[in-house]
Amino acid sequence: MRLKYQFIILFSFLYTYCSFAQVSELDLQLAQKYYIDAEYEKAILYYNKIAKEPNYKLKIYNNYYSSFIELKQLKSAEKLCKDIIKDFPNKLSTLVDLGLVYGLDNKLDKKSQILDKAIKQISGQTLYNDALDLGLAFEKIGDTDRALLTYLNFEASSKRNIFSFHAKTALLYNKKGEISKMINTFFEMLDQSDNFLNTVQNGLINSIDFQNNLKEKEILRKFIIKKIQSESQKTIYIELLSWFYMTNNDYENAFIQIKSLDKTLNKNGSKVLELGNISLNNKNYNIAVKSYQYVIENSSVLENKLEAKNKKLLAIKRKLLAGNHILVEELKELKSNYIITLSQLDISNNTFNNSIRKYNLLVDLSEIEAYYLDDVSAAKQHLNTAISIPRLKEKLKAGAKLKLADILVLEDNIWEASLKYLQIEKQFKDDQLGHLAKFKNAQVYYFSG
Repeated sequence: MRLKYQFIILFSFLYTYCSFAQVSELDLQLAQKYYIDAEYEKAILYYNKIAKEPNYKLKIYNNYYSSFIELKQLKSAEKLCKDIIKDFPNKLSTLVDLGLVYGLDNKLDKKSQILDKAIKQISGQTLYNDALDLGLAFEKIGDTDRALLTYLNFEASSKRNIFSFHAKTALLYNKKGEISKMINTFFEMLDQSDNFLNTVQNGLINSIDFQNNLKEKEILRKFIIKKIQSESQKTIYIELLSWFYMTNNDYENAFIQIKSLDKTLNKNGSKVLELGNISLNNKNYNIAVKSYQYVIENSSVLENKLEAKNKKLLAIKRKLLAGNHILVEELKELKSNYIITLSQLDISNNTFNNSIRKYNLLVDLSEIEAYYLDDVSAAKQHLNTAISIPRLKEKLKAGAKLKLADILVLEDNIWEASLKYLQIEKQFKDDQLGHLAKFKNAQVYYFSG
């Protein structure tokens, strides 16, 4: 009997607790709805009720506070802020909200005191997220100086996170128009670790208008060069200068810096090869060819040499085909260089990578032959050779087969071309390649009648 009585009491307690929790969730939803609909008085009625449950205090705080502000109920907003500060002393951003209340109430001295107090409360025990929230609260109200002080104070107080806000402080210096301080802050990050390079580059891109702000751009260039001169052992600044030139489409100067960096780091042409690839992608074919030629002549790494030879041919091809006047003699010379490079790959030992390189060379060469040198027979032969390369992925083979079908259409061999399109479509029906083959096949039927 006693056990039954205890069970009834326990069940009643759980029922009451669950009912209360359900009501609170419902109240929360209604409060949120009224807040979104700008019916702040109704929202406050529900927030008053929800706030009695401690677990919900922080969850509703922002909207609860904003509702009081919207209705200009400053005393209630002040009391709410003080309650949160008392219960959650580490939530320093609440002090900013309290300061705003004083500002709206024309208590400007009190506002200034409370905002300064928030910054002074940062210590070695302050968590990163609490400092971040405080800084963002200042940024939100346009108080750049106090946001900056927040981040600087946190870094000064922290032994483990001394660079945690450097990127943000740099951007704030930029917002204040203090370009030199911004650059120096970014450079402090690079002095600490080369791993900050991407962060610094992204920060500079977001801060400086490289297209139009010539003054700031020149300040940055001079700062980088000064760093290279004063700290020649820090190769990261040579890399940054190379990036600077590439960002400004000054690939000639970038080439000079990258060569220097490659030699200093003993990269055996890898850095210059990267520049060549970037230049190729950006259609700066002269620097691409120049970079690849440098690697061919100076690298002792066979892999780099072979890659540079392939890419050099591709760069020359794109340059010639992009010109206003395509000269057949230049294309014939290019074809001869393709043939020579293919023969060199055949005697090389790097089987897997060379299979891919050989495939790319054959496909590129077939395009020149079929569409510019009027040598369809040679183009088909080279594509068939590409398709028969051992251990090649099926999708690559299908890509060459698609190009072969295109050439068959050029010869007016519609039936055989259609058959190849159908084979590719069937093999890769759920792939973009299959969709392209299906589209081309439909085109062939449409235009051939």
